[in-house]
Amino acid sequence: MDTAENGLDLHPRALVLLYSTRPEAMQALRGLLDASGLAYEAAESEAELFSVLGRSEASVLLIAAAEQEGAAELDLLGRIKDPDSPHNQLPVVLLYPEGTENAVAMASLSMGAYDYLVEPCNEIQLLTKVTVLAMLKHNELEYRALTVRDRLTGLYDRRYIQLRLCEEISRARRHKVPLACVMLDVDCLRAVNESYGSDAGDQLLSQLAEGMNNGKRGSDVLARFGSDSFVMLLWNTDSDGARVVASRIRGLARKTSCSFDTKYQPSMSAGISVLSWEQNVSQLEDPVKDDSQVFHLLDRAEDCLKSAQLRGGDAVVCDGEVCYDMVPVTTTNGKH
Repeated sequence: MDTAENGLDLHPRALVLLYSTRPEAMQALRGLLDASGLAYEAAESEAELFSVLGRSEASVLLIAAAEQEGAAELDLLGRIKDPDSPHNQLPVVLLYPEGTENAVAMASLSMGAYDYLVEPCNEIQLLTKVTVLAMLKHNELEYRALTVRDRLTGLYDRRYIQLRLCEEISRARRHKVPLACVMLDVDCLRAVNESYGSDAGDQLLSQLAEGMNNGKRGSDVLARFGSDSFVMLLWNTDSDGARVVASRIRGLARKTSCSFDTKYQPSMSAGISVLSWEQNVSQLEDPVKDDSQVFHLLDRAEDCLKSAQLRGGDAVVCDGEVCYDMVPVTTTNGKH
């Protein structure tokens, strides 16, 4: 296969990592990548896979499932996407055998996989997907060192989340699943800065960011959006699921202990907007070229956040509907 003839511009330093315990799949993938000219390493056991991950900077991981159920591969994916895993930001694409049920394949997306294909699949489609992901990941690693990470919290920054949201909208459209955007704000952070100093405010932001980051799924994307606000993108999550996540974060904030004043009880407000593929198909024909959906989703979430703040804060609002106590929170005096 001549990749130049097929419009593939391969990045010379992008590295694809192959993993499968199915010999015929591994042989076919090796042949495909050999012909493409894209650099790759292959692993045929979990021990070998983690050894390669530990010593190389892979740009994308392509897993060919051994069976239709894909149980072993989903277990492996869960460990890779675990919040404590050093590899949880690695894009993963799964290739399932012919006859795999859609629910099984979709489960991999909920666990943090970037995408999946079911055999027999178009080789050009597979190679293009892997190539683009490898290039994006490599460029992300270079770009991340410059601007995509917030220095205080270590989370992604505003610029990154706006770019990533465009990509996530496109992916939601392709798989016909909902995408939720949760905008969160730390209530009264200005008052904390004025009463206890900016170092106390920074400490509070860092604590809340760490708690949110540790509690999110591998498929979720969290970023610091403003001086006292955050944005979380929830893949394949409807409004009910987003409310639960936002309310859980609200509970996390109220249980956060502040060293600058042990009696101070922080709180957070959240606004939620949800993009439903079924309701917005006509608007999502070309989301990459038209970023209006990105700002529309963010604007709706921000309007809901403002509505929560106007109600006194410590609230969650989803498209105008207020839900204060989906996750019960106990205060320091024992009352809810």
